[in-house]
Amino acid sequence: MLKVSRREMLTALGVTGMAGLIHARNHFKSKALFQPTPRETLRGWVRREPVLIEHSPAPELVSDDQLLDVLRMARPYSNTQLDTIPFTIHALRFWGPKAEFPRTLEEPAYEDHFGLSSAEMIAILLDTRTFVERTGRELSAVLVPSPFGIRVLSNTDTVYGWREASAHIDEIPCELGEIGLPSTTPLIAKGGIAGTVADLITDAMTRISQDVEMEWTASALSLYVATRARWKNRQGQEWSLNEVALHLLRKSIGHGACMGLHSAYSLVLMLRTHEKVPFLTDTTVRDVRNHLLDITRHLVTTQHDDGSWGVDWYDDAHAPKPPYLDSRINAIAATGHQLEWLAVAPPTLRPNREVLARAITFLARTIPAMEDVLLGDFHNYPPVSHAARALSLFKGVEPYAFYSTRAVRSEQPTPTGNSLPHHSHDRLHGCLIATCGLSGRWPDALI
Repeated sequence: MLKVSRREMLTALGVTGMAGLIHARNHFKSKALFQPTPRETLRGWVRREPVLIEHSPAPELVSDDQLLDVLRMARPYSNTQLDTIPFTIHALRFWGPKAEFPRTLEEPAYEDHFGLSSAEMIAILLDTRTFVERTGRELSAVLVPSPFGIRVLSNTDTVYGWREASAHIDEIPCELGEIGLPSTTPLIAKGGIAGTVADLITDAMTRISQDVEMEWTASALSLYVATRARWKNRQGQEWSLNEVALHLLRKSIGHGACMGLHSAYSLVLMLRTHEKVPFLTDTTVRDVRNHLLDITRHLVTTQHDDGSWGVDWYDDAHAPKPPYLDSRINAIAATGHQLEWLAVAPPTLRPNREVLARAITFLARTIPAMEDVLLGDFHNYPPVSHAARALSLFKGVEPYAFYSTRAVRSEQPTPTGNSLPHHSHDRLHGCLIATCGLSGRWPDALI
């Protein structure tokens, strides 16, 4: 039997105890190193009202008839197939928070489709119970509580089913900011957990990373987050709005979501937001402008004879795989995305007017001629919505206000059979009253 002296035993215990202390110290030091900024601190950085950016319309480039014909193709028609998150996001972003589509407004020939109102679309996105009712999909929720706020499931969360989730990371808070919804707007996440849009923003601030898609996160944060904010994500990396812009600038032109064009849109949106509430350094502003001018120079040389751009708009040799089987839809997608960021950009960053006019004419001619193709498959709606929004921005009009005053009216009564069940409105209304202290009416932002 091995004999151990008292002195040897105490020495061994001391060494073991010291090793344990060192391990514990390193463990807690590591946890502190990767500790994100507390959620309560992040909420203090979130604006109540998102920043409203300026545009520079060129209404002479788009005629009333051209715009009206395209808007007819961008109506948010609803049936059991169409009420998906990507469709709803694009429709709400385009038509804004106050649109209604009763039968008294002219519709194309799809009699079984009824127009979704903005209130219905907001309910689908922000009330989990309405989402489950309306979509009929396998996914039980797109809004999930997290330690950092409320997480929006996207196509990167494949375990949840990408067909039902948001197509891009932080696309929902981004588009809510673009239509001007306050961060205090209430929502209902999985399990009936109540929250607000601010919870989507704090979660986005904590999850932001150099390793994932960032275009929509950048736009959402620039609209909702205070300019002086500095925070740590869940990896312990320090971020600011200026750092977010610098990361987007590191992306190769032509690469990224939607043929690399959402990166350009996010950068120009950040530039326009900076004009209202400065947060970029002078060097970053210069680099963003030069980056966008580089894109513009390529657009001048790669525009097709019919006025369109294709998926190969930047680099023929490394063009991304066309996202749609129909080459016409690909041309609408590329051209609409290009014109959309150009419509937001300051005039000094745009190509000459002839380039813009040819692209606008292409969309105005092509989209109305493809009614059956466009309305027959909801996957075709996002490209049309981007194109319609670009034309509306150049025209300098709010799409719903323009459309509702010019569409042909009929004497048919408004249908109710395929509209959102009334109790779905009651649910979200009840959440609004409980969360915001409202008394018997919807806030202006939600009607």
